Amino acid sequence: GRCTGDTRVINMHEPVIERCPRIDPKPWKDRLLAVLKDNGPEYWNTFKRYLQARLSRKELEIHAKQVLGDEHLWIHNNLIRCILFNARPRTHPPNTPPPSMP
Repeated sequence: GRCTGDTRVINMHEPVIERCPRIDPKPWKDRLLAVLKDNGPEYWNTFKRYLQARLSRKELEIHAKQVLGDEHLWIHNNLIRCILFNARPRTHPPNTPPPSMP
C-alpha cells in the first residue's frame, strides 16, 4: 500500500496520506542510490551538511540538480517530502479553545 513501499510521487495533500502513520523512506533512498552510483557519497555528505544547517536550502537544491539532473530530481524531492511527512505531528490540535486562566 501507500504507507509502505509505494513509490508514486508523494502529494502531501492527498487524503490517503492522512490515514498513514508514516511513509517508508527506504524505497526513495534505494532509488536515489541506484541513480547516484559513484556520486552517492558526495550527495549524502551534502545532504548531511544541509541537515546540520551548514548549507542553505538553495545550496542543497543546486547540488542535487547538478548530481541528479532534471530527469531524477523528483526522486530527491520525494525523499524530502517523505522525511517531512514522517516528522510532522500525528495528531491535530483540539478544536476547542483551552480553558481561561484565572
